[in-house]
Amino acid sequence: MLRNFLRTHYPVLSVSAVVLIFSTAYIIFLATPWLEILLFLLFQTFAVLFPGTALVKIFKLNLTNLESFSVGYALGITLNILVYFMFAPFKMTGLIPYAIVVLSIFSLIYLFYNKTKIIENKTKNERFSILGFSFSVLAALFTFFLLSASNLTPDLVGIKSYYHDLTKGVGLITSASFGFPMEFLQMSHTPHYYHPFFYSYCAVMKLTLGFSSFSIGTKYSLITIAPLFVSAFTALSLKVFSKKYYAALSVIGLLLLSYPMIYYVCIDLLGFSLGLAYSTLAVLLFLKSEESSPNIDKYLILSSVFVVCSTGAKGPIGVTTVFALSFSLLISLFRGNKFTSVLIKGMVFAIPFFAAYFILYRQGPESMMLRSLIPGSLRGKYYEIIPANLSETLRRFLSNVIYTLDFHRLTVAGFLAALIYILGRYRRRSIVAECTLGATIIGILLTNIFSQVGSSEIYFAYASIPLSSIIIVYAISEILSVMSPKKKAVAGSLIAVLLILVFKPSFSEVFEKMKLSLDRCANNSIYSSNQDNSSMTDSVRINSLSPAEYEGLLYLRDNTDKDCIIAEGRHLFNNKFFYGTAFAERRFFLEGWGYVTMEDSNSNRFEKFQREAIVERLFQLEDSSFAYLLRDKGVDYVIVYEITNPGLRLDTAVGASVFFENEEIRIYDISEI
Repeated sequence: MLRNFLRTHYPVLSVSAVVLIFSTAYIIFLATPWLEILLFLLFQTFAVLFPGTALVKIFKLNLTNLESFSVGYALGITLNILVYFMFAPFKMTGLIPYAIVVLSIFSLIYLFYNKTKIIENKTKNERFSILGFSFSVLAALFTFFLLSASNLTPDLVGIKSYYHDLTKGVGLITSASFGFPMEFLQMSHTPHYYHPFFYSYCAVMKLTLGFSSFSIGTKYSLITIAPLFVSAFTALSLKVFSKKYYAALSVIGLLLLSYPMIYYVCIDLLGFSLGLAYSTLAVLLFLKSEESSPNIDKYLILSSVFVVCSTGAKGPIGVTTVFALSFSLLISLFRGNKFTSVLIKGMVFAIPFFAAYFILYRQGPESMMLRSLIPGSLRGKYYEIIPANLSETLRRFLSNVIYTLDFHRLTVAGFLAALIYILGRYRRRSIVAECTLGATIIGILLTNIFSQVGSSEIYFAYASIPLSSIIIVYAISEILSVMSPKKKAVAGSLIAVLLILVFKPSFSEVFEKMKLSLDRCANNSIYSSNQDNSSMTDSVRINSLSPAEYEGLLYLRDNTDKDCIIAEGRHLFNNKFFYGTAFAERRFFLEGWGYVTMEDSNSNRFEKFQREAIVERLFQLEDSSFAYLLRDKGVDYVIVYEITNPGLRLDTAVGASVFFENEEIRIYDISEI
């Protein structure tokens, strides 16, 4: 009887056990209140999973349980983003929590009325996917250790440094919660239009649950989005392969042969993981559409929706995805498909994609993806090894070729595997091979032809890595399938040796960086011994936050109006010091301008120079009279850090009132001076 019970209910028991384990880990290792965890789980269930599942049932999609979960969860996130854009452009974000409650109630009523089961009783191969579940849990573990447990707050671990992309991302969550368009809080009232969907979803969570932006960013964002991508990728792999172990190999290869996949999916707060999840599901639904109907159907329409979502989550991923699907449609013309049918299908992708791109990215040069056309741009160490007697153009071109073969070897291998498969099996259509060929071509070309602030052009190539992983395993499986058992063993061994030789640097990078990250996580634990900071250099200390400084920033967050503006001078030592916006959750006159003015063409550069000149006079020359100019510029509070300005007292110099003070930070109210 117990055996039958376990066999019938093991999906629910498995999920419950994992949720319990992670909840316990959050309480023990992250010092998270149990009520906060409960609220998060309720939000994910009622505001994300249930609305998305309801849409899957409304569309009557014929999906496996793993596909249904992945598509449903992604649709649930999409509905949250849609709710955000219904109110945020009008600065009515206070209504978003009520809209989420209404959405949850309606979806719950629909599911209850239709007696819907999250996990359906289907055929044996379509039941609860142990493979998808296991890999998703692995992604959640990576996220927990590499993001959540590695970025605890200073009150738990003492003096702490944070990577600037993390604190920037946390600041953008706060910015999204204020309304849309977003802005760089590091330089108040400077627009930010890049990858808004990830931050809008996080903002909905923040507004609904009332958590801090730092908690949303480090604890509650990627812990579900990273597993969503992995479950979607596993579902796509199972769709492509008839044998599960080949699907498992493609997932393992994705994780072990490309550290960027682990980093950008499980750690990075710049929208990559959400964009990749949408992209993977767009390809999955495109496959289903092409297999089920020559005309436009619900799968194709949903695929187009996910293309738009991938564009909003991470622009380069949307570009790569729409080109991959369009490339497959183009190849279908040579297989006898009608031109009119292919054209209409292409327009289903193209029109929404371009509309989304120009609506989301049309303003602000800092957000444009394809800005500076630099054919054969410099590639550092790769350029230096090219003989100097060659022409400059040839040296740049060869440096790009070597860079691509080395740095993007998984993408190159995917391109070659897809090309060889299509040419060798031309009569047998493989949509995933066509999509991979299109994705790798556009990924390699755009990565080398265009230049973007922060080297973000690499995302074009990174977007093709999941498909590359699948097609490499797919090509190997096709080669082995036509061989006798004896030849298969020999060929398999040779292929394994070749893969080890080609991807050894990639695997070594994954292993070494994972080891370093886990060591950092262990040293950052609330149970680790107190670190000795006596030997910390000044530059490292300046780019960190102490518990006392953290206390002051929290006081600002909890005791000031959200529309206030704050000035500080720590960015004079580090132009990517984003700690104030990350923890105080307020706009700054000028905190860290590294991402705001990285191009000469940026319209914000002149404004930045003006603001920096004022701040320099106050904090470097300690000319207190410039506090009056800050007041006239709309600044309400000034932060003085003891580590950078130990003798600066604005209360005695200009009569500013002390808003907060401890041994390491002083905050002055200058609004009334």
